[in-house]
Amino acid sequence: FFGGTAGTALSGASVPVADGSCPVGTTLVGNFAALFGPLSNDETGLFSGTAATGNYDVCRLPARFGSAGTLALTNDNVYEIEADSFPGAVIGNGDLQRTAVGYAETPSVLSIEPGTLVYASGRSALVIGRGAQIIANGTAAAPIVLTSRTQIANRFDASSATSTDAAAGGWAGLALLGRAPDSQCTGTGQPADF
Repeated sequence: FFGGTAGTALSGASVPVADGSCPVGTTLVGNFAALFGPLSNDETGLFSGTAATGNYDVCRLPARFGSAGTLALTNDNVYEIEADSFPGAVIGNGDLQRTAVGYAETPSVLSIEPGTLVYASGRSALVIGRGAQIIANGTAAAPIVLTSRTQIANRFDASSATSTDAAAGGWAGLALLGRAPDSQCTGTGQPADF
């Protein structure tokens, strides 16, 4: 995605329709055209085929999806992680200290369809806690794109003067939590949160 790699684009089988609906567990923010501009402003061919026309609903991931079950992100919407909210969107409850109230290795699942776009900004991350899962099986023809809001805004501003690539560090990234030692933990006897 960075640099506009040839042959990779978000593609769908049908023209997307911004109908004001989002998957259960997410909330409607608005539509893509209102937030970034029409898909026809796409300077780098991020969307292709039927996905390059119409409009997408933009749906926000919850700050925490901690229940047993699946949060399913379908490719007929675009998804955002709330701007500059650390840690961002957390799947499961396994990111807390093991002795903290609410700690549980909940069997929460984040499922992302091929051809789905998720963006974030600032300190926001997508965190998969201990005990939770992410199922994200993209393909070359329909990749799953996780990127910064700045990069999306730059690609759809209809200005060739704006670079379509954003600097690194535009969002906090994807974190998969496990049980590896962490050199950043502080305190005596108990690890720090996260």
